[in-house]
Amino acid sequence: MKKILALLPCIALISSPASATGIGSLPSTRDNDGKVSVDVGYYYQRSDFEGFDDSLADNAMEDIARDAPYLRLNYQFYPGWLLSGIYGYEDISNDPDQDSLELESDLRDTFFGMQLKGRLYESEQFDVGAFLQYTNHADYDFSGRILTTDYAIEADGLRDFLAGTMLQNNYPSFDVYGGIFYQDSSADIAGTVGTLNIRETIEVKSSMGGMVGVNFHVHDKWDINLEYQNRGDHGIDVAATYHFKKPRTETITKIVEVPVMAPVTVSTPVIKPDSFDATVHFAKGSNDIDQAQRVIFRKLALFLEQNPTATAYVEGHCDCTGPEVANQDLSEQRAMTVKHYLVEYYAIEADRIKTEGFGESMPVDTNDTPEGRQNNRRVRVYATTGDAGSGD
Repeated sequence: MKKILALLPCIALISSPASATGIGSLPSTRDNDGKVSVDVGYYYQRSDFEGFDDSLADNAMEDIARDAPYLRLNYQFYPGWLLSGIYGYEDISNDPDQDSLELESDLRDTFFGMQLKGRLYESEQFDVGAFLQYTNHADYDFSGRILTTDYAIEADGLRDFLAGTMLQNNYPSFDVYGGIFYQDSSADIAGTVGTLNIRETIEVKSSMGGMVGVNFHVHDKWDINLEYQNRGDHGIDVAATYHFKKPRTETITKIVEVPVMAPVTVSTPVIKPDSFDATVHFAKGSNDIDQAQRVIFRKLALFLEQNPTATAYVEGHCDCTGPEVANQDLSEQRAMTVKHYLVEYYAIEADRIKTEGFGESMPVDTNDTPEGRQNNRRVRVYATTGDAGSGD
């Protein structure tokens, strides 16, 4: 019994899911080509120790609180896959509810870990990913008295292994995600309990947990992540992420239900070393971008990234249905919608995009058939590394 009581602090320590710290959202496909980012985070956890059916044992530990600020450096070695190194400082405290239980401890030290996280499946609406994490904690010293028994124990080699999967839904300015994880923990302990010498390894029974979170895109290079974790304990993680290189170029997808009157055709972009040319089409009377156009904007964003001096031109056009003045306004709205889309979702500088509306004055097909009018409801997007102006 004395031995069990003396091991309570160690068991309580490795029973709490510290290794779940800062799982975070899936890597953005906008941060490709080996980009580097850094997370500065804070994790707080609170739990009730209920490891034994013994009131004295439970009262000895009572509420356990964990504070853990940390720093995580991320390297995206493949699109959608991150390898991370984590370093942090943690402070663990407990509040016994019996005066006869004297507990002292040195539970303030560092931890480090490695994490692999990536996307297994990507679609317009959601992403599916997986993660693995190994965490090694520093040594902890426990000393005190339970009733009349003195103890002094050192926990060495406290290890946590975490594996899980998550589902993420992407929105224009934030991502929402949730997932489950499996955790296994162990520690080597040594010390004395009264006149007894102790040296053994504690294995904690494997368990399952879950998390939900929101990742806000507050700036082209900044994200804020809020996450709640539960494995019987309650943990909250807050982290700010800074992306060192170019702004994100995709991941956030605007999905619009368009009342298409005729099949929407998507032109194949013409990409040359010094130019880009493509056309996107719109539904009748609408300036909403159909999700089928995503591939064009992605390629345009890539062209502009590879050619920093290039300028993009956006020309809006309409069919001849309706008043000429209204069609002129609509063509300008279509051009501006495309510009706003490129700026907001692909982080292209606004001054690199020139817009102009031509109304119904420049048809490319007949306006006598539904198919021809559909072809005329368009925006032409092209870019050049020279100083060429707008025009067909």
